[in-house]
Amino acid sequence: MMKGILIFGLIILSIVAISGCTDMGPEALVFSDPFIMDFLNQYPNAQIIINHFSREESVNIIENITDECGSPYVNAKEYYRIAINDPANEANVVAWIDWEAKTIKCSVRYGPWDKTISTPGEGEKTCGYHGEGKCYNDDLYWYDSCGNKEDRKEECELGCVEDRCRAVECQTHYTFKCHAGHIYWFDSCGNREDKKEYCEEGCENDKCREDCPTHQNVQCHTGHVYWYDGCGEREGMKEYCPDGCELGSCNEYSMEECYDSEDSKDISVKGTVVKANRIETDDCKADGTLTEKYCFMQEIRWESVLCPEGQICKDGACVATSGCNDTDDGENYFIRGNVTLENESVMEDDCGVQFYDGFVIEYSCAANSHITNYQCPEGCENGICIKPDCVDTDGGHNYFRKGWTTLSDGTKHEDICSVGKAIEQSCDGANEYECPEGCSFGACVAGDHVAGECTDSDGGKNYYSKGMITIGNDTFEDKCGTGENEGKVIEYSCEDPENGTYIPSNYECPFGCSEGRCKYSNECIDTDGGKNFFEKGSITLEDGTFMEDECGTDSMNGYVIERHCESESFLFNYKCPNGCKEGKCL
Repeated sequence: MMKGILIFGLIILSIVAISGCTDMGPEALVFSDPFIMDFLNQYPNAQIIINHFSREESVNIIENITDECGSPYVNAKEYYRIAINDPANEANVVAWIDWEAKTIKCSVRYGPWDKTISTPGEGEKTCGYHGEGKCYNDDLYWYDSCGNKEDRKEECELGCVEDRCRAVECQTHYTFKCHAGHIYWFDSCGNREDKKEYCEEGCENDKCREDCPTHQNVQCHTGHVYWYDGCGEREGMKEYCPDGCELGSCNEYSMEECYDSEDSKDISVKGTVVKANRIETDDCKADGTLTEKYCFMQEIRWESVLCPEGQICKDGACVATSGCNDTDDGENYFIRGNVTLENESVMEDDCGVQFYDGFVIEYSCAANSHITNYQCPEGCENGICIKPDCVDTDGGHNYFRKGWTTLSDGTKHEDICSVGKAIEQSCDGANEYECPEGCSFGACVAGDHVAGECTDSDGGKNYYSKGMITIGNDTFEDKCGTGENEGKVIEYSCEDPENGTYIPSNYECPFGCSEGRCKYSNECIDTDGGKNFFEKGSITLEDGTFMEDECGTDSMNGYVIERHCESESFLFNYKCPNGCKEGKCL
């Protein structure tokens, strides 16, 4: 059968080449892919199946395309999925076509142990199945060797943390510690939770520093001069002493000599060299190389060093890798860096294109997927956000959302609370606002908002859809209540302003609140625990409705129709890599 299809495909390509016509159908477009043609030449008896998805239908399969193509840049469009299978040889290849752009999104060839993904303009990559387990939606999922999410590895009854299921239930707000200059709650498993207290002067010994003015005196420490605050806590180094320190001052040393703290080129230790009043320390560059400083003929010299295999440059020294290393130390949108994984894969920060135009594609070790798409306020260039004069994370005078401003020199100013008032930082400066319902964690508690032209994304008081209202430059999202408002949805709408202000409604949800909206039912029971594509299950709703997982037919052939309790539709259509049988993926 496939011989005829193959000849038909070659005829189409010949006609296109002769006529110059580019308005080809999905079959002709997929036959133009050398990756597909190689497969057809190898398996001439393969069968072809074409599925079409409208822009509206594609909303339910975006996660499928993302997982199958290994690409985070997928949004709702008109798509074709072309599957070519040879059951006799258990061989199959799939192509996703972006029909709005008339381009092949990706082609994927499945093998018994791995899959090969071909992406136009990027070449091919082979990804082994079940490369590692990672946390996703509080369960443990398999990810292939290229970092693409696969099926669920383990259901975590107590949640998932640091890529493993929690062994014991963690007690929330168990203790508190200093973190990033403030006091944060930590649970009994050591996981950081919400901020407990904002510290104006920083945090030490698990409490805010108060009445401890900085740089009050100096003392010797490890042979050098250090600053100490008014409470006796050591701060930063004041002066490097080449020949030791006594009574808070450096011992005399020759201004003509060069001193090296390492006494040699030791790339494993961050060193300091001194000549007269010039002090230089070893440091790391953005490209990952170490700049090693040393003395030569009583002068300061330096050289660039590439750290040995298995090591990276960090804080002025070559250190052993720890599974994931980031040259710009985290989600730093204004410095271009790269992430090196344990399998030696290197991912470099880059600027997004098409739908993600203006975003920086930031790689870090912080996110489970190692990638964050951040929209740059002034656009992206050469893998970094263009630095604006000032960035305000909450968009301006937004008293009901905690934010901060960052100036071009890196100075950061956070919104804070002070005696019931919000001290709001903006690019115009700081100002105070008297919160009607009080202030907590740098923002006013939900209450009255200044009126203006108001728009509502969910069309009004829609308690079963999460929306937001926009008033000028301010936005306020629907959310679930806490404390005495537990089980209620805090619903914002543009209806019935009181005295020129908009007040959210606290609506008691019959079945509780989740993700900013009321749940449709509290009695949805899923026998296979959620989106488990490799186990047939069923769900039972409160009204007795019973629905089983099943295999798709016709245009959904090869898909499993997965029933679950996690969305309003109670279903998810998932394309099984090796086909579907008896309501589950093979």
